[in-house]
Amino acid sequence: MKIAVIVKKEFLSSKAYTTHRQKVSYHDEDLFLSNSDKAAIALAVTLKQDGQVDLFSFENGIVGERVLREGLSYGADSATLFKGIDPDDPLKSAEIAQVLANQFKKQDYDLILTGESCESANFAARLADMLAYNFYDQISYFDANKSFESQLNRGSLTGTANLPAVLTITAAVKNPKLPSFLDMEAAQKAEIKDIEIKASDQEKSEIIADQRKWKKLIWNLDDEPDAVEKLVEALKQDGILK
Repeated sequence: MKIAVIVKKEFLSSKAYTTHRQKVSYHDEDLFLSNSDKAAIALAVTLKQDGQVDLFSFENGIVGERVLREGLSYGADSATLFKGIDPDDPLKSAEIAQVLANQFKKQDYDLILTGESCESANFAARLADMLAYNFYDQISYFDANKSFESQLNRGSLTGTANLPAVLTITAAVKNPKLPSFLDMEAAQKAEIKDIEIKASDQEKSEIIADQRKWKKLIWNLDDEPDAVEKLVEALKQDGILK
């Protein structure tokens, strides 16, 4: 089976980012491969048999290299880093999906996997649509017979997947074995292919810290019979109620 895994960082440490006034800063030294991506790689290595597992990432700078080398140490066969698109920019989701679709159209992958995140379902669904692949979200179980379980907000969904398919993977799908020292050493020496992407002219998002100080309002039902109406009106003004 030929499998692609799209990997990304995860904010495992509270020190991974800091805020100062209206600026959010990420600290590269505290950004590592996400747990759900580790599970996706472990699943892919189990399923590949005589096939291959190829890793792809859009992470910037040293973080991109770090997550790919981590992924290689878990048993993947190759790694490719796309440069030129900011994966943290929500406006770039469609562009990332298009870049991946152009790359994957030449490869004939049976499965395309990525770990879960608020962004991954967005671009993964777009990618599946662009490739005309089936899409399965929040997969917590998948086996060689293509039987799957998908975790929903209430309960779960089970069935048999139709390939080719794009899957978003939860950390529960597979418990990866820690790589050996030899695996980690080989991953550090492995070649990582770079692909430069020409940046689009699309407007970039800005990530800023919310510095607003909210008013504290207290109403006493004994003194103000219309306290409930006042609360509802305040919640409407804040956009919490419509």
